Amino acid sequence: MIVTGWGEKNRENKNNSSIPGTYVFKDLNEAVRIMAKVQLNQNSSDQQVADIVAFLGALTGAYPKIVMPRLPATPGTTLLTK
Repeated sequence: MIVTGWGEKNRENKNNSSIPGTYVFKDLNEAVRIMAKVQLNQNSSDQQVADIVAFLGALTGAYPKIVMPRLPATPGTTLLTK
């Protein structure tokens, strides 16, 4: 299950499912209930929802630092002006 967003604070989210993103559900509990009904045709108990939400929360972590590489210059060309 991929939950891409809910709630008041809009923020791009692709890695951490327990952090609110940009659209769809008001909270993660609602998302779990709806997805269980739509995808599995099951009504989930409060305990099942709480267990799934706790599991998804355990997967949440710090975003990795991404350093973009600097490509070597092409000989005979430059974007810089003198």
